[in-house]
Amino acid sequence: MNVFNESFTFSTKGEIDFIDLTSEVQEVVNRSGIRNGLVHVFAPHATGVIILTLCPDKTLPVIDGRVVLGTWQSLVFVETDVYPRRRTVIMQAIGE
Repeated sequence: MNVFNESFTFSTKGEIDFIDLTSEVQEVVNRSGIRNGLVHVFAPHATGVIILTLCPDKTLPVIDGRVVLGTWQSLVFVETDVYPRRRTVIMQAIGE
């Protein structure tokens, strides 16, 4: 299994600024040479959020057996329905 790591740094304008990372993610995949697998995008910031239009899932890195989060980050499910619901979350760990 090949692993390719790269960081991308950018500036925002402040409150409620959207930065489209789509082309940058594709460029990283191109440079990695990986043809089949996963690309993981992680922002270690409590006040910055990675979103994908209508996205129902998130991927978190595991390093030395620990899920890596920023200092003040938590993984949270947000209910958007107006009625109480019973929900299921499926978790899958992949790696060595």
